[in-house]
Amino acid sequence: MKLGASILSFMILVLFSCNNINNEYYISQIDSINTQLNEAAVGYSNVDSITIANIRKRVKTNCKRVRSLEDTVINKIFIPYSQIDKSMKQILRMDYQIKKNIKISRTQISDLLHDVNHSIIDTIVLKEYIKEEKKIVLTIAERMKYNQQRIMEETNRFDSLNPLIEQYFNKTN
Repeated sequence: MKLGASILSFMILVLFSCNNINNEYYISQIDSINTQLNEAAVGYSNVDSITIANIRKRVKTNCKRVRSLEDTVINKIFIPYSQIDKSMKQILRMDYQIKKNIKISRTQISDLLHDVNHSIIDTIVLKEYIKEEKKIVLTIAERMKYNQQRIMEETNRFDSLNPLIEQYFNKTN
């Protein structure tokens, strides 16, 4: 009887320690996902949506000021210049969506950590959630990179074309 109780105690101890090791493994994976998200978000935090909105507002204002596109030189400049407004609008929409997705992902990661720490979630389901959250964080990071690239491109386009548009207005006034 004592031998049976000892074996049972030993088995429970082994099962508990295996569960603890598994939990540490999953916690490590979740922490890694969280670190990836945080590093990407830090790199993206320098996106200034106010500056983007101001550029967009300025382009819209200048586009309204153009009276005639008969001047072929300004016509060649004006068309790509006017497209900056639409691009910046898309960038701002994507920026909003990215920031929203970051919040959602942080909540999901926090919930996963809570569930693992309290052994609430089944291992099979946990593996799927971790796999899914990795995909989501990768997608968010790719969108951040893409949006930052577009911001650079459109800002450069604005910086090169806006002085020409302003010069045209100064010349015609």
